[in-house]
Amino acid sequence: MSRYKLLSFDLDGTLVHTAPEIVQACNEALVACGYGELPDAQIEHLIGNGTYELMRKALERVVAPTSESTLDFLLQDIMPVFNTIYGEVSGTRGQPYPGVLDALEEFKRQSIPMVVVTNKEHFFAIKVLKNTGLLNYFDGVVGGDSLSKKKPDALPLNHCMTHFDVQACDTAHIGDSSIDVQTARAAQVCAIAVSFGYNGGEPVATSKPDLLINHFDELRGHVLNRPSLISH
Repeated sequence: MSRYKLLSFDLDGTLVHTAPEIVQACNEALVACGYGELPDAQIEHLIGNGTYELMRKALERVVAPTSESTLDFLLQDIMPVFNTIYGEVSGTRGQPYPGVLDALEEFKRQSIPMVVVTNKEHFFAIKVLKNTGLLNYFDGVVGGDSLSKKKPDALPLNHCMTHFDVQACDTAHIGDSSIDVQTARAAQVCAIAVSFGYNGGEPVATSKPDLLINHFDELRGHVLNRPSLISH
């Protein structure tokens, strides 16, 4: 039997290694708008708050120190370029992490409701999930622009729990970053973190999740109370 009646998953760095395509879109947009490229690792460390915030932080690194209002003005020019490029490449280079498909398949067989709660914009989240073959496993997708607030606010998880009529004690959120742990804490659900992923280049263990896993086989073992599934 499952420990939970609802499983919520982050997307980037948790279900799918999307950094290569995000890096590509970011650097192509910067170059197209007359700026220099950023190192791949630096862009990867910016992932987690949606594409608008990612490009804002990228611009801060390629232009001379400037005001917030000037950054807003520059973003008006670069975001349409980024959105066009990322719309073409999202889901084309990203790959599900090892064990993701097996875990989702088994959770689906066990009829456990599953949702994606991400700060990535809903349109891009759907595209990544569809192009990587994951979309049909989920009963809902909440993007960073789906509600009035996004992670680390509790609203996205509370929204999902209300929709599925599930209590916090029966819910787990799985993510790769301190933002995900904070979100789980805010909603009072179980905070499960994956040791891979992004988290700004910092170990997610420092955020003190309730459970830290190194592989999705470990998640299967935990959720389904089957210790034999846990990798050692």
